[in-house]
Amino acid sequence: MMRIIRIFVASSIVSFCSERKRMGALFCEWNNRLVNKSIFLDVKFCEELDNAVPEKRKQDEYNSYIENSDLFVMLTDSECGNYTMEEFEVALHSKNKPRILVFCREDTTELSDYVERIKNTIGNQGEFVFYSNYKTEVEQYLLSYFQNYIKKSDINTVPDKKLTKILFFLGASELQYEDERNEILRFILSLNEKMLKMGIYIQAEPDIVNNSTNWTVQIEKHKILIDESETAFFLFFSEIDTLLEKDFKYAVECFKKKKYPKIFTYFFDQVLTESEQIVNLKRYIDCEMNHYYSEFSNVDSIKLSILIQLADKHIPGFSISVDDGRISDEIQRQDLLDVSSLNIFSKNDTLINLKKKLDNLSHEYENVAKEFSNDYERRDLIVKLSEIDDAMNIVSEKIHKEENETLKMLFEMHRR
Repeated sequence: MMRIIRIFVASSIVSFCSERKRMGALFCEWNNRLVNKSIFLDVKFCEELDNAVPEKRKQDEYNSYIENSDLFVMLTDSECGNYTMEEFEVALHSKNKPRILVFCREDTTELSDYVERIKNTIGNQGEFVFYSNYKTEVEQYLLSYFQNYIKKSDINTVPDKKLTKILFFLGASELQYEDERNEILRFILSLNEKMLKMGIYIQAEPDIVNNSTNWTVQIEKHKILIDESETAFFLFFSEIDTLLEKDFKYAVECFKKKKYPKIFTYFFDQVLTESEQIVNLKRYIDCEMNHYYSEFSNVDSIKLSILIQLADKHIPGFSISVDDGRISDEIQRQDLLDVSSLNIFSKNDTLINLKKKLDNLSHEYENVAKEFSNDYERRDLIVKLSEIDDAMNIVSEKIHKEENETLKMLFEMHRR
């Protein structure tokens, strides 16, 4: 049986955005190893619940998850916001007594009253750690913590034979786009929490947070991973590093020999000047491979591609649809991804016109409702409101149909 370790990560939304993405990637990579021992780190980040929970129930949902967590991780500096402080208080006074780890980024500013109170009240329930370098200090601390936690805990280390693994290879160039790569891994981390309930685990490789500096070792490791992968995603930015080039060529060789892994190639479209390598690679994919590539401005395109690949495997209990610009699991009714900003939806002329029509009808409804509130005896206005409401429902259904026709087209493109 899988042992679930529940973790909540709290911090200022803006100040620690990059650190949270990297932490999500780190947990995702650790899960790749721990799942073989029937251990899974179920991690929730504060902003994830922000999107998924209705306004009135947000804090209840936060509190419920924190109270039932095994570990509460907090990132802060000398200042701490009201919401983060409230989450700390919930963890501190929870009956479940989650272990609390607070990492405070060192600066020259004096600690605020909130942070000082956290430092003084954490007591035996946790630790308050100052750090200057996130990667070398916080990550190493967490790694050591989990190694000791697993050793001390009575945890089953027998692999779950009923668990089906789906292996994706994720190749990405350039360290300056580390946030984008980490965001994809963090997305997979959140997906796995849902997929485990269906006996599925998505394993994204290779490690991009703690990779070896030995290129020969990396190349050979990547070849094995590509051989085992069903799908390979390659993300190119302004340059192509040597390792990624070798990975891509090897994936192409594998596909020519055995028809897998399926290869999806993405080029970042916000690059001002493309290198000669990028131009040549696009030409190679077009002319020699007779394959197509996609361009992306944010990683939601890759997230959607991952969801399509999963849905196309016809996993029992998992299928996706789109409604009002959001992808959700049709069966479990769980919100998975906002795709409203992706060009294929945001620049769809049919959707643009339908949404304008819906907005106009909504404004008209508001005006008529306001007029009716001043004269409840006017039955003509009741009829008018009913007619507008019917018209809005018809337009909403057309939007839903067009969105899902667009999604269906994407499925067909991915099957080519």
